[in-house]
Amino acid sequence: MSLGGGGAERVAVNLARGFIARGWKVDMIVASGAGSYGALLPASVEVHVVGRSPWSMARGLSAWSRRSPGAVLLSCQANLSRVAGLCVAAGWLRNPLIVREPNIIRSVPLKGQSRLWAPFVPFLYRRAGGFIALSQAAREDLAAMIGRAPHDIALIGNGVDQAEVLRRSREPVEEPWLGPDRPAPVVVTAGRLTAQKGFETLLAAMAEVNAVRPTRLIILGEGELRETLTRLVARLGLAGTVKMPGFVENPYAYMARADLFVLPSRWEGSPNALIEALATGTPCVATDCRSGAREIMTDPACGRLVPVGNAPAMAKAMLGLLAAPGDRAERMAFIGGEHGYERWIDRYLAVVESVMQSGAMIGERV
Repeated sequence: MSLGGGGAERVAVNLARGFIARGWKVDMIVASGAGSYGALLPASVEVHVVGRSPWSMARGLSAWSRRSPGAVLLSCQANLSRVAGLCVAAGWLRNPLIVREPNIIRSVPLKGQSRLWAPFVPFLYRRAGGFIALSQAAREDLAAMIGRAPHDIALIGNGVDQAEVLRRSREPVEEPWLGPDRPAPVVVTAGRLTAQKGFETLLAAMAEVNAVRPTRLIILGEGELRETLTRLVARLGLAGTVKMPGFVENPYAYMARADLFVLPSRWEGSPNALIEALATGTPCVATDCRSGAREIMTDPACGRLVPVGNAPAMAKAMLGLLAAPGDRAERMAFIGGEHGYERWIDRYLAVVESVMQSGAMIGERV
């Protein structure tokens, strides 16, 4: 994890802000200190850069543990969770560990270091004193993997600071497609340009939508599939109707001005981008992957769910919502109630305090 653009990084920053507002001292442990999210951290947060290799992470965690007796380590990213579990097992990390697992682990394709770690993950995760899953499906999957009952794992979907999202959504955005006199509706999507996010399905759906109604697409995010997606845009005849500006510091200004937000993912935990788009009131189309959107879009006003990888179904849903977007205020009220920021912070702090008490540790409060 770094301080760059990404869902886990954004969650960590938002948690830090919420914990500090409640009087907690917060350190941030990251692989890299580079990235725009650093500017969003309160000045009191001490950032510890531990590097990206497992060995450098282990050394960094051990050094942090010696300096921070009694503190609780909340891991928001899988690589850190694995190394932290190893450090606990080896006696290098003596702090209570909470593992936050966003995905259905067995749905994530194994490659690189993940493939090497896979046989040891159940043992390493069991070193933790507490667990948080972001969806019911992820909770059940994690429980089966570590041999615990599902009720032993806290279920906490992602939250949103709606007031902050709405404040930033009103900031200007230098994108002529999103002007008030736009000649065509604009669809926005956001996420890392990786296989998980399923952007090729959205592009195929866009080709079908444009055969019926001229529509434009903005893909916010950066990643390894940029060249592949660029070639697909050309092959589908979408040149001039798709923009990929990369990572943007304020996606909310794009979301709020979009006519539609689409989440085409193959798998998810509790997708931040979907929750944030709904917080701005924009109607949404999302894939009904086993985890994620179904547990968020429980109010029909949110939008429509479509099968994973089904471009025709996605195109049909997109055209339907472009024609009849529904009530913006109803979507905003629903998300603000179900995924409100203060409630979200309360639930995380309840897990932290429970782990501290069961681990007979004295936490740091100021």
